Amino acid sequence: MRATDDADARRKLAPAEAEVRKRLGNFILAEDADTLEGVVLGLLRSNSETLAVVENFTGGAVSARLAPLPGSDQVLVRGTVARTGAGLMRAFGLSAASEADAHTPEAAQELARAARLQAGASRGLSVLCNLSGEDPSLSGMIVVGLDTEQGPASRTTKLVGHRDWVRLGAVELGLDCLRRHLKGMPLHERNDFERRPS
Repeated sequence: MRATDDADARRKLAPAEAEVRKRLGNFILAEDADTLEGVVLGLLRSNSETLAVVENFTGGAVSARLAPLPGSDQVLVRGTVARTGAGLMRAFGLSAASEADAHTPEAAQELARAARLQAGASRGLSVLCNLSGEDPSLSGMIVVGLDTEQGPASRTTKLVGHRDWVRLGAVELGLDCLRRHLKGMPLHERNDFERRPS
């Protein structure tokens, strides 16, 4: 495509692009060839920040999305994975009375802070998922915790669907919460795939 054709196409698409941006706003995660994890890594790198990640149920998928990207060696300090939230709490010398207590906003923030401090990172991210039952069609309560020197933040939601859907949703939510936090956006905007926590 010639440069004049490209410029003409962009000019014609500009009103549609403006309308999409107006309607979707904060829900636009990435553009062109960017990925959500690429955007997050770029934001962290541009601010010279480092990250420690804590995950349960995701199998380390948040860290795995970031780790292969160019420049991640300057950002991703540590990733910690355990099967249960209580296992993560024990790994960081924290205590939870029960597995349910290890999946609260307070626990997620504690884990993010402990991971950040132990790794010497500027940001901590915890992504916790508490499944309800072993049925293949189930729901999961997802709790994301964030921590910086300026203080903690958290986000809780419920995802319904197959185990793999809940796992993928937890990973996407964790990365998107980090993106929003880095950009100063609200964490609590619900999307169409979420259910209100009950």
